[in-house]
Parts: sequence; C-alpha cells; structure tokens
Amino acid sequence: MHPLSPRLKIITCLALFHISSLSLWTIHNHSLHFQRQPVELLNKAHEYLTGSPRFPVSKNDIGFIFKTGYGNQDKIQAILDTFPNLQNVVLIGDYATRTGTHFKHKDLEIPVYDAIEATLRALPPQRNSTRVRSYEELAAAIAAGDEEVAGSIARAHGWELDIMKWISGLEMGYRLLPNKKWYMLADDDTFIIEASLLKVLSKLNPQKPHYLGKGIGGKHEVNRFAHGGSGIVFSSTALSRILRNPSAAHTASLTGELGDALTTRLALANDVHLEERFSLHFNGERPRTTRIRPDRPCEPIITFHHMSTADTAEFQQKLSGVTSPVSWMDLWTLYEERGLERFITQPFRSDWDHVGVSDRVTEHVETKEDCRRICEKFSLDCLAWTWTAGSQTCHTNPWVVIGNEAVGKVTGVVSRGVKMLRNVSTRSCSRAGSREPVNSQHTEKNRIQDFNYYSSEN
Repeated sequence: MHPLSPRLKIITCLALFHISSLSLWTIHNHSLHFQRQPVELLNKAHEYLTGSPRFPVSKNDIGFIFKTGYGNQDKIQAILDTFPNLQNVVLIGDYATRTGTHFKHKDLEIPVYDAIEATLRALPPQRNSTRVRSYEELAAAIAAGDEEVAGSIARAHGWELDIMKWISGLEMGYRLLPNKKWYMLADDDTFIIEASLLKVLSKLNPQKPHYLGKGIGGKHEVNRFAHGGSGIVFSSTALSRILRNPSAAHTASLTGELGDALTTRLALANDVHLEERFSLHFNGERPRTTRIRPDRPCEPIITFHHMSTADTAEFQQKLSGVTSPVSWMDLWTLYEERGLERFITQPFRSDWDHVGVSDRVTEHVETKEDCRRICEKFSLDCLAWTWTAGSQTCHTNPWVVIGNEAVGKVTGVVSRGVKMLRNVSTRSCSRAGSREPVNSQHTEKNRIQDFNYYSSEN
C-alpha cells in the first residue's frame, strides 16, 4: 500500500469521526445501456437532453477559475487546450507568471494570478504562520530562478498552500470575469465536459443562490462539503453573497485543513447551501476508473479528475465529433468496442480489469469460474469481478469501470447484471428528458461510499 498523504490522513480522520460502520454498497433501480454506437447515433440518443432550456445559458455565460501551482505547471496546459474560448478562464496559483512565461493557447496568453499574495494582502502581517513561511520561501526561490528548490518546496507544501488559494481565487475570478451567470472552480487536472455542464445549468436560475458539486463528508450539513477536484459551481447570485465578507475565511485558510470544506463553511455562513441532488453530475475519477453505477445511467457527467496529459488527449480523441452532453453510460460507448452483452455468451475477458479499486476481496479462489460465482451470489450487490491467477484472489464491486490492461487477470460482468443494466436503462433513459435531477438521499451507506470514492484518489 502507498503511504497516506497528509491531506488524505486528514480526510480519513474526519470521515471516520462522522461515518458509522455500515454496508458499503447501495444499488438503485436505474441502470445503464451499453451499446457501441457511431458518434452521430450517440448525439441522436441525447436529443432528450437538448430540449428547450428553462434558463438559456451559453459557454460565454460561465467563468472558469482553475487552481494551479508552481509544482503543477505540466498539467494545466493540456486542460487549457480543451477550451475553445480562454477569455472565459482565469488561472490562480501560489505564484504569478511574468511576461514571456504566461501559458498560451493559439494566439492568446493566459497569466497565472497569485491568489496567496491576495490572501495575505487581506490579512494583518502573519509572522508565525508556517504556511506563510512556506509561501515566502517558494516566492524567494522562484525570484532567484532556483527551479530545483522551488519545485521541492512546491512538492512538499503545495497541498497546504492550495488551501490559501480558494477564497482569494473566487474573488479574483469574480472580479476578472464580471457579469457571468455562473462561476466554476476546478483543479488544474479537472476535465470539464461543457455540453454536460450547460445542460445541467440550463435547468437552474442564476439569479437564485445555487451551489453545486460532489457532496462528501459527514452526516450533518455543517460537516459536508463539495469536493474541489470534481469541480464546484456557483451562480453569480450565490458567489456575490458568499464574497460579501470573506475575512474570517481568509484567516481560517492559514490553519484550515481542507480548502473545499473552508469554502462550504463560508457559503453556509452566508445562507448558501450545497444542493446535493446535483452531486451525481460531478465526478472525481479519470474516465477509465470512473464507477459506472446503476443509479445514474442517463444523467450528464460534467467532470473527470486526476487527468494526466495522456488521459486528456485520449478522452479528447474519444470525444471527437460528440457535441451532446455525455452521460455515465456513454463512457462504455465511447471507450469499448466490446458491448457488455458479449459477457452473456463470452463471460471471461483475459488480461483486463473491469473492477478497479475494491475493498471486497476473497482469497484462495482457485479458478476464474469460482470468482464469477462469488459475484453472482451477491445478487444485485455485485456487477463486476476480477480474478488474479497468481495470487488466487477475487475482487468484486457493485459497479463497472472501463478499466485497463491487466496481465494475469481475468474479468467479467455477470450475466444477470448485463441484462438488468440493459433493460432498465432502455426504459429509464426514454423518460430522462422530463425527469428532474435525482434527489440524492445521503444515507450512511452513501456517505461511506462517497468517502471511499474520495479517499481512493492519489
């Protein structure tokens, strides 16, 4: 096992404090339809998503604020290249670019604005803050041109410095991108599917205080927050309300544990509440590790997280020609030539893994057939299984991932699951156009699942 990062240790402590030990998985009566289709058929399949919006919104109505850092300069360029109009983008970080060092896209230069400097300007002098000292050391190394030292500081303290960017970053984005209907804050390795985002926002009034994101955390609202890596969205009304008096949040960023939790506390203090019924549109995984689950087959998926340059290039290629919103079930359509139905007649796929990260492992499983039977015994609580020949272990999950090549493993999706996913999605997707977003009731099971989803990130 990899050692836990400081950020993950904090998340683990917070979650264990709030989460009781109950069953890990929950399955709902919705599902996915996995069928390989040409791009033009995929676009046609989503005509139900492109009906008349109640609140028309265009790409130019959204201000995008990306958090980056000195240690992450290799990530942001790939994300910027996915945006057709960078005039709607603001980059904020723990340093500022200078003339000649700005990021570029075609003929447009995109500077990085120093959000931590802005935070410190809003506060009295901080002589005893370890984060401020780390920032000052980073700034000094950058000014001296010592990239090795600056990189070392950024790697060691970047996650703490990130906490100080959140509130000032929102302030900068709101000021530099005025008159937007919506504002989205995301990480520099967050991929945004704009068509899906527009579809969701077209159902909402930006003059209302809307706050959207992937809700995670504890049992009560005060302990829950929107996961930053999955992207968070504020209506202009919500953001203006939140930023009326951010001084306490600036102070808290000097010692606070999580920037996304800090932002939610500031929102709650200004009577802006996270709307968790929209959580299922926000995703903290890469496309190949995204958990395709039966509770959201036809819902637009807005984000992917932890995207490497290769991940972004691959997904851009898969998305080529697709202009409609992308749903969770479309991921299989985009990535897999092998339809799920094939698992009914050919149940074993060698050297692959459709399970992904799993806490459900059975040891001393001698054959792939035995592993498949273990999954089948879970009834609706198991969709995918993977057997490792060398260790004779069987991993199972109540979801399916696209997955990757995995030499020495055999994987599959149980026949009952394939039939259930195909049949239910055929019925539910035909009605999705008139359906309101699924109201996510956050039971203890869902909170535990959310925590595992969040803490499995690297």
